[in-house]
Amino acid sequence: ALLALVADQAKRGDFAAMLADIDGGRKISLLLDILSRAWAEAGSGRMSEAIATFDELARTRGLEAFGLYHKALALAMVGDLEGADEILSGRAAGEIRLMRRGVIAHAEILSQLERPQDAIAVLDKNFPGTDDPAVLGIKARLAAGEVLDWTAARTATDGMAEVFFTLAAALNGEAEDGYTLIYARLAGYLRPDHTEAVLLAAALLEQQRQYALSVETYAALPPSDPAHFAAQIGRARALQASGETDAAVDVLRDLAQL
Repeated sequence: ALLALVADQAKRGDFAAMLADIDGGRKISLLLDILSRAWAEAGSGRMSEAIATFDELARTRGLEAFGLYHKALALAMVGDLEGADEILSGRAAGEIRLMRRGVIAHAEILSQLERPQDAIAVLDKNFPGTDDPAVLGIKARLAAGEVLDWTAARTATDGMAEVFFTLAAALNGEAEDGYTLIYARLAGYLRPDHTEAVLLAAALLEQQRQYALSVETYAALPPSDPAHFAAQIGRARALQASGETDAAVDVLRDLAQL
């Protein structure tokens, strides 16, 4: 219930209420509480306080990478691209392990800093020999001289979506699927274009044999999304598992026409 309340506040951009509830003693988990406070401070225009809160998390044993990653996103959000690059490159506080989204975020930052070759190098280092259509598309755009838009965390609400996805990714395989699903769903609620959150939620629903919901979730990714192909494969798989073999074949037949 508390997670739903936090997500509602973030969706509405009511960061003053979020801070008031945190100050009033609302506690969920150490990681979520600190990150929520930091992003709420950022969303309230209190960046100095937000940075101090991210730094607090970065000094917490075992949670250092979470604090550094989200601090980098917040810095990029307010235009401090150099500061964000210092963190994500490892120059500021040592190398941190980045998920796929973090690597792409770093490439976007380097592109904005007019360093396209460095952005391509970061992608090549982290995705050697990849056939990921999104990564290949980004590399092609960089090679063509296009400057990438900053998309990872455009607002504090996006930042909170990233908090929920970060927790979902950390819990995936470590906690009960239904618990992980809550975080993935909340990330998608705050940011419907969060491809990784949508795919994770769909996969978790499939694992729980909630096939109708899984099919619906896979279908949420539009044809314009680079992950549409993978989502349609998942959709067909879920349809087949639910006994709708003909519908699964139709999905694959349509996919083959693209």
